[in-house]
Amino acid sequence: MRVLGHVEFGEVLTAWALHEWQGRLRPQLPDAAARLSPEEARFSAVGALLQVRVNVIAAIVAAGITECVTVLVAAADTPSILVMNAQPVTEWSKNKLAEFDTDGSADYVRRLAASQVPVAGPILAVARSTAGPITVFDGMHRMAAWIAHINAGREYSLEINLVLTERACPMFEVPERSVP
Repeated sequence: MRVLGHVEFGEVLTAWALHEWQGRLRPQLPDAAARLSPEEARFSAVGALLQVRVNVIAAIVAAGITECVTVLVAAADTPSILVMNAQPVTEWSKNKLAEFDTDGSADYVRRLAASQVPVAGPILAVARSTAGPITVFDGMHRMAAWIAHINAGREYSLEINLVLTERACPMFEVPERSVP
């Protein structure tokens, strides 16, 4: 994992918000959203993200943000990459690709994995240090496709916005517990 540089938390949130705005949130937007200036779009995207991802953002902030950096991860880094609930990204990718779901997320991953286009960010992860392990908070489906590309011999590096925190985000970075 190679650190590319420092980034502000506001920039991390804005990149995540714009990605959601152009993708997952697009069907929920009024037609007028397409006519917003770039500044208005950033404002609206961040506002929408704060509404739909409030628990994730609150958990990150409550964990005590110390720094944000952009890192470049490669195939050799996969053992230190987890997804939420402390599951290894390689295991999550394998399970997601084999899954038959009703929400279309597995089909989405399979389409990305079959594509010749490299997976791209923004990807958001959280950790205590750049040495890892890191936990992906947004971009899990794209990470699953990236793992599929690596497994198919298409190795390339991927940029991740990494938020370093004092403590783990307990709702998201610990293994999921079964309720007795």
